[in-house]
Amino acid sequence: MDLAAERVIRRVLREAYPRDVILGEEYGANTGDESRIWLIDPLCGTVATQRGRR
Repeated sequence: MDLAAERVIRRVLREAYPRDVILGEEYGANTGDESRIWLIDPLCGTVATQRGRR
């Protein structure tokens, strides 16, 4: 779920702000204009997290 969520968030940000840097927990950083950097840490979709053990 983390991977899918980050892909969607990255796509939306790239469309709206194509020159910005996006740094995500799952896929690292892309290059861009470092005047604005987006940090992405999607919700964890593991079974342990879903059961409240994280």
